[in-house]
Amino acid sequence: MKKGPEDNPYPHSLRRDNPNLPPLAAIILRLLEQRARMTVTDFVREYALRHTTRSTLKLHLRRLVSTGLARRHGRGKATWYTP
Repeated sequence: MKKGPEDNPYPHSLRRDNPNLPPLAAIILRLLEQRARMTVTDFVREYALRHTTRSTLKLHLRRLVSTGLARRHGRGKATWYTP
């Protein structure tokens, strides 16, 4: 079943301080602000994200990038993210 825009937990009006930001996304943003630059592998190795799958992290990162809360640099295995 395809989800509609009303099911998107990342409305385009989101800001970093918005309480409606999903908890995992908030953790990802906090880590980005602390480290300034991280790869998906860096996120996977983080203790706070140890039970999160790689694909779930990539989904949240994609949504954060699409709303402008994070920036993506590079391509493929050479991809890294900044706040």
